[in-house]
Parts: sequence; structure tokens; C-alpha cells
Amino acid sequence: MANVAELVVQMHANIDSIHACVRTLSDTSEHDAEISRLENSRSEKLAALQAQHAASLLSLSRKRETEQAELEKLRKKEEQEIAERRKREDEERKARIAKEEQERERVRGEEDEEREREKEDSERGVSEGVERELERLEDEIERVIGEGRSRLRELDERRKVSLLTIFFFSLFGGEGGRESGEERMWLICGGGRKLIERLRRPCGERA
Repeated sequence: MANVAELVVQMHANIDSIHACVRTLSDTSEHDAEISRLENSRSEKLAALQAQHAASLLSLSRKRETEQAELEKLRKKEEQEIAERRKREDEERKARIAKEEQERERVRGEEDEEREREKEDSERGVSEGVERELERLEDEIERVIGEGRSRLRELDERRKVSLLTIFFFSLFGGEGGRESGEERMWLICGGGRKLIERLRRPCGERA
């Protein structure tokens, strides 16, 4: 069994341990330092994370801007190509329309020329036909006039013969008259001259 001295020693040792433990529990500098280190580490990590996040956001924003710029550039290029293609198509369409219009104008011109030639041919045919008919009528009229003149000359000759026959018959073929020989000679000479003058006149001037 332990003696009193050993018990006293153990008791003092326990008291020392208690005091050491109390001092240890009362001294929080190490804990405070660790807490500060942890807090600083947390702040640094958070700051690093925030910086990394900000850098990531900036990189993502720049990437998006680049992609948007490329997309806009591509869209503008496509729009330009579409506009150029439409312009070419419009120019081709206008050229085709102009060519078709020129062809229609050429065909219309040829048709007009053909109609004009047909009209001129028809007019020339009508004119030539009328000219031939006029020439025929003129020839017919000249023939009729010639025949009429010949007939008139023939009738006039017959009339002259008839007048002379009647005249001389009236002079020499009667029963005899009371006129003397001188009077009858005067009547023959004077009447013959008048009759000859009348016969020499144109038919229209004879009375």
C-alpha cells in the first residue's frame, strides 16, 4: 500500500497536470492563428475562385463576342452573296427580257415589212389593173369615137349627096316655072354657091 508521501507526490503531479491543462485550455493563440490561417486561406481561395470565375466570364464573353462577330460576318457575307446573286439574276432577267423584246421587235418589223410589201403589191396590182382597164376603155372610146366619126363622115357625105340631088331635082326636074331664062340662071348660080358654102361649113355651124 502506497504511503502518504507517494500519495502527496501523485496529488501534486495531478494538480500540475490540471494546471497545465487549464493553461492549455486558456491559451487559444494557436487556435486563433489556425483560425486566421483558415480564414485567410478561405478568403484567398474565394478570391482566386472569384478571379477565376471573372476570368472565365471574361473569356466566355470574349468568345461569345468573337463568335457573334464571326456569325455577323458570315451573315453579312451570305447577305452580300444573296444580294449579288439576286443582282446577277435581275441583270440576267433584264438582259433576257431585253433580248426577247428585241426579238419581238425584229419579228414585228419583219411582219410590218411583209404587210407593207403585200399592201404595195396589192396596190400595184390594183393600179396596174385599173391602168389596163383605163387603157382598154380609152382604146374602146377611141374606137367608138373613130367609128362615130367615120359614121358621121359617111352620113354627112350621104346628106350632101341627098341635098345636091334634091337641089338639082328641084331646079331641073320640075314642071317648068314662070321665071325667065336669066332668072333661072341667076338662081342656079347663086343657090349653088350658097349650097357649096353651107356644105363646106362644119356640121355644128350649119343652119
